[in-house]
Amino acid sequence: LPREELVRLARMRPSLAARRARLWAEVVRHEGLVYQSYEKSVHLVPDIRPKPRMEVWGAIDFGSFTHVVLGGQDVDGRVYVLDEVFAQKQSFAKRFMRIEDMVRKAYEGNRGTVHVTFFGDPADPEAIRELNIQAASALERQRMEGEQLIVECTFQALKQGLKAIETGLARVQEFLEPIHKRVPGALVDREKNEEGEPRLYFNKSIGSDWQGPDTYHYDVCRLFWEMERYEYKKKPRNISTEQELPDKDSADGAHAMDALRYFIMARLAAPEDALILRHEWDESEREEDAPEVLPWWQEDQMSRLVGRRNKDINTAEAVGAAAVDIVDPYVEAFQGVDW
Repeated sequence: LPREELVRLARMRPSLAARRARLWAEVVRHEGLVYQSYEKSVHLVPDIRPKPRMEVWGAIDFGSFTHVVLGGQDVDGRVYVLDEVFAQKQSFAKRFMRIEDMVRKAYEGNRGTVHVTFFGDPADPEAIRELNIQAASALERQRMEGEQLIVECTFQALKQGLKAIETGLARVQEFLEPIHKRVPGALVDREKNEEGEPRLYFNKSIGSDWQGPDTYHYDVCRLFWEMERYEYKKKPRNISTEQELPDKDSADGAHAMDALRYFIMARLAAPEDALILRHEWDESEREEDAPEVLPWWQEDQMSRLVGRRNKDINTAEAVGAAAVDIVDPYVEAFQGVDW
């Protein structure tokens, strides 16, 4: 690559370790802040509220300190963290009340029933059960009182495989990292940032009341507070370990960081390998009689689209002819397709 291109790519990655790994394929140690791509000027946006075509869900990190994240994804594949709840040593009834108020605030002015699922640490099934009990009681109360907006919350355990720390950290970092040519999400009410746009945004107004490790009373977003302090563990240079994990003490337990990781992994975990479809031809058939075999990615994506509409379409030519509107799979256009 020419020097100008290397400089441009390096500017997109503020972490020296990320530059060395991405540009030079070096194996590097993780040091300093975990989310070095996070910048207030890039990731904080004017408040966004749930839209009709936005999928909304939440995540929760249990413990004596409980952190809850509410967010969603729009049709363009952009992800938004809408609000948070940070509860310190409160009963399950009080915690659920705050969660319900958070959802009700996000959907203020709407009518009907809103259903939101929150994904939690599978290591604490008792907490999940207690919150579901509180949710069932609240749902019955709302219906009896004739509320115009019914908030129906359910809590379920995150799949064990999606809890992996290193995989989750990498996935969150992927959503935080700005890409130079990417334009802002359709719901982002600001000009394009010079450094590029990420896929993960946060509402500016997010905030909680809580007491910090220094006994000082804070009235700021716990999520942002932890993001600016969350660091990797410091290790002697001569010691090598297989896992390089963040130091939770650097962010006072990192409850918000765990909740954010659960939030991303619950719905947006790394995609599985693409299914490769193969044709098997009778040896007696002449080669010229066999339909043209498309590249595997076209064959897979096109057959999914067309096959659901017309089960009689079997050949590769028919699939290709009926799906002329499909674009290059390496762009984000596939994000909006309902497979």
